[in-house]
Amino acid sequence: MKTIAIYIRYLSFWLLFLTLGTLIIYGCYFYITLKISVGSLKLLNMLTNSDMSIPMWLYLAEYLLLVFTCICFILLLYIAYYKKHKNVRRSIRGKYIDCFVKGIFSYLYSSGSIWYAENEKKNLCKLWSKLNNDYAKRLFINIIRQVYLETTGPLHEKSLSLFKSLKYDSFIRTYSVSPFIRNNLFAIKIIRDFNLKGYERYILRFAKRKNDILRSAALVSLVQFDPYDNLFFLVDQKIKITVWDINLIIIALQTVSSDKIEYRMLVNSNNPEISTLGIMLASRNKRVDLKLEIKSKMSSSNELLRETAFLAFAEFADTKSDFDVLMFKFETASEKAQIDIIKKIVKYPEKAVVVYFLDMVVENKSFPLKVVALQTLLEIDFFIVAKYRKSDNESIRHVYRQLFNF
Repeated sequence: MKTIAIYIRYLSFWLLFLTLGTLIIYGCYFYITLKISVGSLKLLNMLTNSDMSIPMWLYLAEYLLLVFTCICFILLLYIAYYKKHKNVRRSIRGKYIDCFVKGIFSYLYSSGSIWYAENEKKNLCKLWSKLNNDYAKRLFINIIRQVYLETTGPLHEKSLSLFKSLKYDSFIRTYSVSPFIRNNLFAIKIIRDFNLKGYERYILRFAKRKNDILRSAALVSLVQFDPYDNLFFLVDQKIKITVWDINLIIIALQTVSSDKIEYRMLVNSNNPEISTLGIMLASRNKRVDLKLEIKSKMSSSNELLRETAFLAFAEFADTKSDFDVLMFKFETASEKAQIDIIKKIVKYPEKAVVVYFLDMVVENKSFPLKVVALQTLLEIDFFIVAKYRKSDNESIRHVYRQLFNF
C-alpha cells in the first residue's frame, strides 16, 4: 500500500500539469470562439466580444494575459504555503530529532543490566513501528546510520543491533521501487552503509539508469557486494559509465580483494570507459601479465583510453622491445603520457639511443616536454645538457636558464 501511495503522489504531480495544460488549451478555444456548437444547438459565447472588427489574435493575447495573471497569483499562494510548510516542518523536525536522539542514545549508553538495554531497544522498535510518516522514518534511520558510521567498539555494535531489530525490509523495498530519485538514493545509502544483503537486484537496476547521480551511487555500492565485486556485471550488463564513475569505483574497490576482479575481461571490453577502468585497476594492482592487452589499446581512437594505456604500458615497460614501442608511438601519445615516457626512457639499455631521443624532444617539442627532457638528460650526463646553453633556439636557452636558475 505504501508503494501505491508513493506512485499516486508521483503521478498526481504530472496529472496536475496535464490538467492545467488541457484547461489552458480548451480555455483558449472557448475564449476566441464566438459561437459554441453543442450538437444541433448553437450558443453565443458570452466570454468574447461580438465586435467582429477586433482581430482574432487580440482575443488570444487577452486570454494569455489572463492566464499569466492567474498563474502568477497561484505561484504567490504556493510560495506562501511553501514557506509556512517549511517552517512547520523545521519545527517538527527539531521535535523528532530531540525525541529520537534521546531514545537512541539512552539505549546506546545504557550501562545497566542487559534486560534494561533490551527493554530500551524494544521501546525504540515500538516507536519505529508507530511512525506513519516517511520523513520521520528517514530521520530515525539516519540518526542510527550516523552513529554506526562514526563510532567504533560497543556503540558501533549496538547501533547495528538496533537497526537490525527494526522491521526495515518493507521500508527499504518501497524506497527501492519509488519513482522519486531522493528515495532511491536513500535506499542505496542504507543498503551500502549497513551492508544489507538481498537488495542487489534493485541496485543493479539503478546502475542502468540515465540519471548520473543515481547511477554513480549504485555502481559504488554494487562493487562492494559479492558476486558483483569482480566487476563482470559491467561487461555482461553493458552498463555505461563516465570518468567520474571510474574514479568512484576505484576508490570503492580499495576495501575489496583485488584477486576477484576480472581484469582481462574489463581491459578487452569494447566499451572504452570500461576498458579504461580495467587498465587503471591493472596498473594499480601491478598486473604485468596484461601488458600485451594494454599495448593493443594504445592505438585506440578514444583519447582517455589511449592515454591510460600509454601510462600503464610505460609503468610496466621493462624490456628493450617495450621501450622501442613507446618511442615508436610517442607522437600519438597525449602530452601527459609523453612526459611519463620521457621520465621512464632512462631505463632503456642503450644510452646513445636515449640521448638521441631526448635530444629530438628538446629540439622539436613543446616547452613542458623540453623541460622534462632536459631534466632527464641531466640525470644521464651534465655535459650533454651544457651544449644547450648556447643553442640557436631561444626557447631551449630559456629552458636551460630556468633549469639552472640563471
